[in-house]
Amino acid sequence: FLSCLVFIPKDQYDTDIRIRMQHILQEMLQADTVEFVNTFLGESILARIHFIAKLDATKIADINVKEIEAHLADAASPWEDKLRNDLVDLYGEEQGNVLAQS
Repeated sequence: FLSCLVFIPKDQYDTDIRIRMQHILQEMLQADTVEFVNTFLGESILARIHFIAKLDATKIADINVKEIEAHLADAASPWEDKLRNDLVDLYGEEQGNVLAQS
């Protein structure tokens, strides 16, 4: 078993993001199952999401933490941020930001 704690900004947390993260963990860890344990929303600006992954000992892959973190961060990013980033990549910073504000 592998215990996973994921921290994201509290204002970005919702059930859809949690489910996406659960699927990402299951796929990237090649886990038999990934169970959602709980979410803690305290005084911090971050939400703490706890997952437990059941790994098959015969299929344990090398775990690339940085790659998993990148996928989880992408899942938690609002679509508006992704759009702004894509516009800046396509049109440059100045024009991309103007287009994103339109």
